[in-house]
Amino acid sequence: MKTRNKIGVMKRVLSLVMAMVFVLSMPLTVEAKVRLLNL
Repeated sequence: MKTRNKIGVMKRVLSLVMAMVFVLSMPLTVEAKVRLLNL
């Protein structure tokens, strides 16, 4: 039971981290696209 709980927690943490990275990377990618268009 404990191992299953750990896996569930790990999946939740992983999904949260992925969401954070996605949100943080969005402005950077937009800025990079704008810079490329300006060049």
